[in-house]
Amino acid sequence: MTHLSDLTRTGADFVVRSARRTARRAALSAALWALALIFLCLMLGFGAVGLFLMLTVTQGAIVAAFSVAAMAGVFAAVLILVAMTPASAHDHEDRDPGPRSHPESETPRNGPTPETTAMVMSAGFLTGLFSGKK
Repeated sequence: MTHLSDLTRTGADFVVRSARRTARRAALSAALWALALIFLCLMLGFGAVGLFLMLTVTQGAIVAAFSVAAMAGVFAAVLILVAMTPASAHDHEDRDPGPRSHPESETPRNGPTPETTAMVMSAGFLTGLFSGKK
């Protein structure tokens, strides 16, 4: 028979590993987004310089400067409009999929299972341990 301390130790180890894994994924994701944004800024900057040089030859420096600034303003306005759209417009999970049918093997039980009871007891013990006085 497994003791409660073994269950809590296992649960605590699982929580620590899960937190570390989540933090590692978040840090990697943030680093990749930052790198992508740096490359995007470089691309837009060099593109603006190239467009300015191209327009300078045919239109003159003042018209080229205003043209590049106007295109940058339109691009910024589009980005602001996209950023201001509510998050619920992009979520597809908010839709109600309707009633779900459960196969006979997946029908919920009327009472708790032994695994559920052990996990609830472990969670209660850990909550008391970490929030109680030392």
